[in-house]
Amino acid sequence: MKKTTMLVSMVAFLLFVAVTGILYAESTNSLDEIAKRLKSTFPNFDVESVQETPVKGIYEVVGTGGQIIYYHPDGYVFFGELWTTTGKSITGERRQELMAKKIESLPLDKAVKVGTGKNKVITFTDPECPFCQKVYQFMSKRKDVTEYLFFLPFHNGSQEKISYLLCSKNKEKAYHEIMSTPGKNFKVSPECLESAKSTINFYTETANKLGVRGTPFLVVNGQPVYGANIPLIESLLNKSNTDAKEKK
Repeated sequence: MKKTTMLVSMVAFLLFVAVTGILYAESTNSLDEIAKRLKSTFPNFDVESVQETPVKGIYEVVGTGGQIIYYHPDGYVFFGELWTTTGKSITGERRQELMAKKIESLPLDKAVKVGTGKNKVITFTDPECPFCQKVYQFMSKRKDVTEYLFFLPFHNGSQEKISYLLCSKNKEKAYHEIMSTPGKNFKVSPECLESAKSTINFYTETANKLGVRGTPFLVVNGQPVYGANIPLIESLLNKSNTDAKEKK
């Protein structure tokens, strides 16, 4: 890898997009104009934001799903990570910043709330996901957690179980019921399936905006956790409890 002032490390791949016969003067590159140019080249890429990077002439472009790409107005698009020569990932830091902002804006009032503990855990889960079952088994033993649950129907049978929960008067009780009996079928009326559809769609849209592509995905006291990483989840909860004791 050739070292320059900054290193552009192509983790995924490098795509050159030729803009034939047109070179844009750097002075005319407003952020709005750059977003329009990129949109014209990649109409399916929804631009959420554009900003300058520490590398002169290279712009960071964020898609609505949290994807970060880099763009040069002369007609180059870079898919990958931007690193410094000291080994710091600028892309990684920006992902964390963007994730933190999106976590703060999550509509927790629309989630299913379970528990009353001091540790706040946001969970994207699927009742038919075996790894989600592992997380549930761990969480159900913790009395120090308040969990905010968003349900995603990625597996067969999930839609019915989620609908059963959303149509229940006691949603916390229904949650424990569907998660503690993974092989059980839950029959729901057509009316229930229809009434739950809008909420399930909202959960799916919320997950897409956050960049959640699979379950389980958790946010434990502000820290994202991908997958059923029980040791990490436990350490984050225990650390929070320890910090709280030390403050007293």
